[in-house]
Amino acid sequence: MTKLKAREGDRGGMSRSKTSATIDPEMISLEQFLWFIEERESIRLKKESGQPRPWTDDEILDKTRFANIYRQDDKVSRFIFEKVKDLDYETLVYNLLLSRLINRVDVLSKLLPCKPSDDISFILEGEGVIMNSQAYQISPGMCKLDEFETNRETIVYYPKKVYKKVADALKSTDSIKDAVDLGNKAYGGTITFAMFQIVLDLQYLRSMYNPTSEIPIGQGAQAVIDKLGGIDNLPEELRKMHRWDVEHAACEYRKYLYRHGKKLNRYSYKPNSMGI
Repeated sequence: MTKLKAREGDRGGMSRSKTSATIDPEMISLEQFLWFIEERESIRLKKESGQPRPWTDDEILDKTRFANIYRQDDKVSRFIFEKVKDLDYETLVYNLLLSRLINRVDVLSKLLPCKPSDDISFILEGEGVIMNSQAYQISPGMCKLDEFETNRETIVYYPKKVYKKVADALKSTDSIKDAVDLGNKAYGGTITFAMFQIVLDLQYLRSMYNPTSEIPIGQGAQAVIDKLGGIDNLPEELRKMHRWDVEHAACEYRKYLYRHGKKLNRYSYKPNSMGI
């Protein structure tokens, strides 16, 4: 596989948007996508084996933070799975709600595993303490779900009220997309992105869903997936991966392409109509 190379003075065909990063679909190719997957996974393996940097000769992959190709390999995911893997189903869902709304090991290490009856208000103590990582987009209006003053309070108290309803919704279907939609609706309709990850967490831990069922496609991945023929018509080289891993890798690859055109500048992210 060969990595993307730009001509001198070429911005890679990228165009800018005030609200979201856009890329020229002509820049997307199966060969480059497969290279990106292989190279990013190689970086993870080298890093975890203790090899010194550099782990790649690609400037963008070396200097920019990308998620791992497989979500279950992320540091936070591994921590969460180890802490909650033996819980009963409803308590597991409660812990996953907390985990993905917070998504910080330093905070979760004080909580997991916990029961819905536990008082966890202590994590609100300390002015200016960062309680969640924003890895999963949370609506600024989430605190309006139950008249809380802040999203921080909502994260602590609201899951206690709705986890059983969410748990029932998540086990009512074997479709990943339907589980995301039903789970998010049961929660209050404000955490689609986080709910997608919770559904995948349940798939990793309990194999609750049909792995070939429909999945949500995030805005960041859509252009790549479309160029490759659609999630239901992926090239043979990608069919060995779960479709949710392809979707996730496609989102990271799109970031790579955008940074290639923008010379490592950050881009402005705006969730799509699904909140992803």
